Amino acid sequence: MRRGSANLLGGRALFFNLFPLTSNEIGFDAIDKLLLNGGLPGIVDSPIAWEELKAYVGAYLREEIQAEALTRSIENFSRFLDVAAHFNAEQMNYTKIGNDAEVPPRTIKDYVKILEDTLILHTLPPFQSSKGRKIATTEKVYFFDIGVANALSRREIVRPGTPEFGKTFEQFVFLELRAAIDYSRKDIELSFWRTRTGIEVDFLLDDRVAIEVKATGKVASRDLKALRALAGERSLKRKLLVCNEKEYRRLDDSIEVMPIQRFCEELWQGSIWSDE
Repeated sequence: MRRGSANLLGGRALFFNLFPLTSNEIGFDAIDKLLLNGGLPGIVDSPIAWEELKAYVGAYLREEIQAEALTRSIENFSRFLDVAAHFNAEQMNYTKIGNDAEVPPRTIKDYVKILEDTLILHTLPPFQSSKGRKIATTEKVYFFDIGVANALSRREIVRPGTPEFGKTFEQFVFLELRAAIDYSRKDIELSFWRTRTGIEVDFLLDDRVAIEVKATGKVASRDLKALRALAGERSLKRKLLVCNEKEYRRLDDSIEVMPIQRFCEELWQGSIWSDE
């Protein structure tokens, strides 16, 4: 359609996003499978998932984007992809990525826009309304699929307890949130909150529900610091810490320590943002 200059029915057609498979589709007891292989149909259950992910990364992300003439230099774009995968679930630093990929920062911004337009990359804006604190102004980025991000990073296995697993866990929660909001057709603004001193809450739904993600099986007091800092500035309807603990519990300051499976169940039921 892009090559043929087709009429895309601007203003006359509804727009729907389709995402990789979610926990609601493969089952809430199969979340570990999504964390390992991602949610691409045909790959999530494949016995050779890793080989297929590597083939996908090589055949589509590099060759198809070049075939569409969306980049002038496939060599520069390939280096960018290799570097950008390591910034998954982080704020964009165009200068650092450009230095690592040997590409000007302005070109990096163009590449990020290409990945957004081709639905390979999602950007998450920072929450901009804050009282008294200087807050972040640069967006975070998430690849559209966990398996693809791992393949780009050449990381076949992400072991629990590592920083990489923490990023994967956060990416999974983001993808579930993004898909659930879009599929429900809710007009909910998804953002993150981060101060210039590095205090960060991973996700905000509008300015009412705060979600911090920790890939731990035992939540410590330090894990609650960011939620408590944000709650000191804003009146929040819910404060959730999504983690790998086995049991749900509510703390004295109303922070809810929520196992990942329960979070996904409530999310797809719509009760995470419900006013009831």
